[in-house]
Amino acid sequence: MTLEEAASSGVVGAAERFLLAVLYGDRRAMWGMFSRAARQYIVDRGVKQGLDPALGQELLAGTASEHEQELFLTDVLYGLRKDLEHVDLSALALDAVAELHGPLQMRVTYLQALGSDLGPPLPAFPAGSLLMSFEEEQWKVERLAQMGRR
Repeated sequence: MTLEEAASSGVVGAAERFLLAVLYGDRRAMWGMFSRAARQYIVDRGVKQGLDPALGQELLAGTASEHEQELFLTDVLYGLRKDLEHVDLSALALDAVAELHGPLQMRVTYLQALGSDLGPPLPAFPAGSLLMSFEEEQWKVERLAQMGRR
């Protein structure tokens, strides 16, 4: 996949939808936008922190009870918001020129807009990025990285 093909296939829009799902607390949409590998990683981290492994497998398979899914996804959302606590999600812009990262992977940088009441607006600065993977005919979030960490 070329950079042009990736850009035209909606990678930036998918990244924006993910960040909006986090901002507005749409847990199910957020979970559905993670790649299989990302979901496995999240569940594995949960198991290391005390999540029942059988429940983890049910969460991955989509067979956990509604209540268990809601509890788990609320924890995932809380963790993402904690990771992004220094980023104003309502004031983000996405770098429209995503960077080719590997086969069927793109890195989309999100920019933090700076408001200025004292003069002209300051330029936005990179606040982090989303590593996106193309699977199941759509872009999925593989990993979230804050600036200074990849």
